[in-house]
Amino acid sequence: MQGQNMQKILLVILMMVQFGCAGETYYLQNGEKIPLLPHDNSLRNAQNIDYYTNDKGVVLGVSDTLVVKVKSGVSIQAIMKKYDLELVKNLSENLYLLQATHKNLTLQSANSLSQEEGVVYAQPDFVKKILPR
Repeated sequence: MQGQNMQKILLVILMMVQFGCAGETYYLQNGEKIPLLPHDNSLRNAQNIDYYTNDKGVVLGVSDTLVVKVKSGVSIQAIMKKYDLELVKNLSENLYLLQATHKNLTLQSANSLSQEEGVVYAQPDFVKKILPR
C-alpha cells in the first residue's frame, strides 16, 4: 500500500516537473498539438479557472476537470488509478468527466491520457468565454 502511494506521489511530481519545464502549453486534438497562450487573468473568477487563447484566437478556460472517452472494454478505474484522477460523472457509455488532483495537472494529464492505447480521446473540459452581443 505504501509503495502505491509513493508511486502516485512520484507520478504527480513528474507530471508537475514536465508541465512546468516544458516551456510550451498545449493540448492534443486528433494527435495534433494545439498551442495555448496565457490569456488576460482578469477573466479569472471564483472557480479559479485559468484562461488561454488557442491558435484560432478562441479563449478557453481550464479548470481541474477533463473529458475522457475510452475504448470498449477498457477499465476507467485502472486509468483513474494510474493518473490519480477521480470520477466526477459518467457522461455516457465509455465517456467520463474526471477530476485531476490539481488544476495545474489538467493539461498534462489530458495530453498523457490521449496517448494511452485504450483511450479514444482526452482533453480538458474547456470553458469558453461568452462575449456580449
